[in-house]
Amino acid sequence: MAVNGAEAAFASGRAALGGGDGGEVERCFELAVRLGGPVYLWRAAGAFNDAFDGRAADWQRRAVASLSVPDGIVVDPDTLPIVVSQGYPVDQVWRLAVRHGDGPRTLAALTAARERLYRVTEDGRELGEAEFREFCQAPDCYTPNGVTLRPDSLELSLNCKDAVMPLMAAAVLRVVVEELTAHGVGTAGLFTPPAARRSHWGGSATACQR
Repeated sequence: MAVNGAEAAFASGRAALGGGDGGEVERCFELAVRLGGPVYLWRAAGAFNDAFDGRAADWQRRAVASLSVPDGIVVDPDTLPIVVSQGYPVDQVWRLAVRHGDGPRTLAALTAARERLYRVTEDGRELGEAEFREFCQAPDCYTPNGVTLRPDSLELSLNCKDAVMPLMAAAVLRVVVEELTAHGVGTAGLFTPPAARRSHWGGSATACQR
């Protein structure tokens, strides 16, 4: 019942987007989160982004923060941040790094994550190899067309042409957290380096195909 209620509340909020009652949208999305959990934070961020509404950035920050585990892997809310200009989501910073993690294990985890990140999609899925090959035949497929690993700074950069994709961000962070855990990195911090945020400039929100 809670899941059905969350989905109904989310659908109501999405339908209200663009209708002029911003408060109603927020109320519906908050109810969806209460009933269905943090996944609806990500979905709300995606809905606001689809409506070209800058509230996508704040909802994604809340979604990112929900990934943190006290005394475990902590994710800074400003990881993979959405850039807002004049109330609109215009860009996203696709860089993240790890601090306080065991160096060799963290590097192994990021190396494994890098291979998986090529197959994450705009709508937050991670495709298998065969599914990925088929998916890329479509002209409008969205996946990173490059993932760079910097071993010295334990940092990953995704080439997504600065496109704003909250659900892809969710998949990216999930993959990295899974690999850190699988490689025995029990405590670490994920963040987007401040220099990346400061130097970020507006780019075109285009498809990022491999």
